[in-house]
Amino acid sequence: MAAIEKFQDLLSRLFQFEASDLDFGIYRILNYKREQIEKFIHQDLGDKVKTAFAKHKDERLTDINRRFAEVKEKVIQSLGQKAFTSTGDLKEEFKDTPLGRNFLSVKAQKDEAETIDEIKLQVFNDLYNFFSRY
Repeated sequence: MAAIEKFQDLLSRLFQFEASDLDFGIYRILNYKREQIEKFIHQDLGDKVKTAFAKHKDERLTDINRRFAEVKEKVIQSLGQKAFTSTGDLKEEFKDTPLGRNFLSVKAQKDEAETIDEIKLQVFNDLYNFFSRY
């Protein structure tokens, strides 16, 4: 089960919609709004999270990809195409140059920005762990 599905299942269990004996106080209000709450849990929550993470990822990747292209072009202008391996990595002998360190730094930021999906899974796992205590 995916992390988001696991968290959605937990939220459904926390609201206890299937307990028919809970028809008083706050439970009466929750049962009255049941369709809206279930829609939020099973549809809106996932959509909102995907949108928020996609926006964050797109903003970061746009800036980092631009900087990465600029730094790569500087490396090519200064050190030539020979500075890169056939896989696009910087050769070992150029990694200790100031331009090489800058390139590696920006490349690391780019790789980190592309791991947003892993962060999203971690967020849902943390939310699940927090709410599962109750």
